[in-house]
Formats: sequence, structure tokens, C-alpha cells
Amino acid sequence: MTVLTRRRHSVPPQPLSWFENLILCMGDRMRIRVASYEGRPAAGVLTIRYKKTMTYKYGCSDAQFHRFGPMQFLMWKAIQEAKSNGLLEFEMGRTDLNNEGLLTFKDHWGGARSTLSYMRYPLPRIYRATESASLRVAKSLVALTPPSLLVRAGNLLYQHID
Repeated sequence: MTVLTRRRHSVPPQPLSWFENLILCMGDRMRIRVASYEGRPAAGVLTIRYKKTMTYKYGCSDAQFHRFGPMQFLMWKAIQEAKSNGLLEFEMGRTDLNNEGLLTFKDHWGGARSTLSYMRYPLPRIYRATESASLRVAKSLVALTPPSLLVRAGNLLYQHID
């Protein structure tokens, strides 16, 4: 499902080793929830607990099951678990301002938006406020790439991203 979701969003998927490392580092503070329909995975959510906060970190879904609300179901289950464990906050995680679908999904839960500012050192040589033409072309190609090649691309690219 991660490959399907990342393809829909025109970005390569994180490699399996990315998630294996999260499991290794986070242990029981991390949880993966999966909803299925007729024995087929429909959606998945990864949350991380830290102190009194549970954070929604990653989500993925198979679009053919969206009408059944598997992401909403998993989020509700995560929120219930956080509450029953005495946690004080459920953090919806960061979202790019141009990701209107995810922003709408999170807004429907009644949370409050806040701005997250980043400082980078050293400063990047080039900063672009808008997407470059080459990035738009790359995203178009990702949408057409077979899943097996996307997985390979993710394995290659994520070695070089920190």
C-alpha cells in the first residue's frame, strides 16, 4: 500500500529498511495499524509515542477501498488508544501546504493548524519557492512507473537523503 500511496503522490516509496530502522529505534513506542477488507489490506497507519503525545507519522491506503473509510477507522482507533493510555495529545504530524487532500483529511478531525519553521545549516545553494519544471516532469514519470521500479528508485534515493 505504501508504494500505491507514494505513487499517487508522485514520489518514490521509502525502502523497507527505513521502516525496519524505525521499528528497531522506536520499539514499543511505535505502532503500525492495518485495516483490511475481505482479507485485503485497505489502509495502514504508523504512529509514534513520545512522553504524553502520540504522533501520526505515516499513512497509506489502497484507493479502491477509500469509500469504506479505512484511514478514518485507523485514525479513530489510534486516538482511542492514545486516550486509553492516558496520553494528553494526538499530533497529526506535518503536512506540506500544497497537499490539500491531506490537509482536508486532518482538518476534519478538528485539530488546530500551526506553522512549523525550519532552519537549515548550511544554507542550500538554491531555494525555490515553487516547483521546478524538472521536478514536475519527474513527478509525472513517477506516476507512470511500475511499482517494482518505484521500489528500486526509493531504495536508491533514500540512501542519499538525510
